Amino acid sequence: MDAEDVELMSMFLSLEQIAHHFGMCENTFRSIRTRQPEVDLVYKRGAANKICAVAKSAYQKALDGDSKMIEFILKTQAGWKNSDNQETI
Repeated sequence: MDAEDVELMSMFLSLEQIAHHFGMCENTFRSIRTRQPEVDLVYKRGAANKICAVAKSAYQKALDGDSKMIEFILKTQAGWKNSDNQETI
């Protein structure tokens, strides 16, 4: 099991899909992550990179004027709420 493969796959595949790629069940892959901290680290790093890439794209869309994305970011990151339950953007 190559650490670089695990990191890359964790950006695109579910835990179950990664396990199946390596010919094991999800519980076995979870056990490996527990026994081998380096595997867990690269799995988590790949997952964090995935989230970062998507967040960067969302942020750029908001900066480019996408009103739905602006609203989403304000609601999820700035605690913004519609006071009258109507669409304002």
